[in-house]
Amino acid sequence: MTDMMSVVTDETTGTDVNDKPASTRPSRLAERRAIRAASPARAAVSELAESGALDGLFAKIDGGELDLTGDGGFVNELLKASLERGLAVELTDHLGYEKGAPDAAAFPNARNGTTPKTLATQAADVDLAVPRDRDGTFSPRLVPKGVRRRERAKDKGKPSNERKAAPRLVEGLVVTNRKQALAQLAIAYPDRINPHL
Repeated sequence: MTDMMSVVTDETTGTDVNDKPASTRPSRLAERRAIRAASPARAAVSELAESGALDGLFAKIDGGELDLTGDGGFVNELLKASLERGLAVELTDHLGYEKGAPDAAAFPNARNGTTPKTLATQAADVDLAVPRDRDGTFSPRLVPKGVRRRERAKDKGKPSNERKAAPRLVEGLVVTNRKQALAQLAIAYPDRINPHL
């Protein structure tokens, strides 16, 4: 029986890559590291580090003045600021004018404060101030209405039986009423619960 592997050639030498011993081929881990090293985020962090912009931050972390992770940690607050800025941009696009614009009165819909929302993420729970409009027609795409947990990028598109279970259910989240319990179960097991609601 013949091997059904496709032939992949090295552009520089024209030889079959599969003929190389496994030890000389890059591992998947090495490939992932190379992709991360070439990412725009890595370049931005390197640029900030080289400019000295992160020195003060690192000094506060080393001195114990600033927690990096957990509730109230730097990563949590950075995520909060990023999401709230994105939500504000979405509302501006929805309304058609910038916040504080002099011609805002000419538009039929207007900003109407914010609504608090807690979003469970891998880093920690993030307390967001989600902007709203007066007509109630704004439906954010970044953090959709009714969503309390951000799905991991690795789990998107996977069948629910292949996803990791919601950590709060695994840890035994205490719920005070039936609605909360059903909401948590519907998030964790949408194909099993939603048909019965």
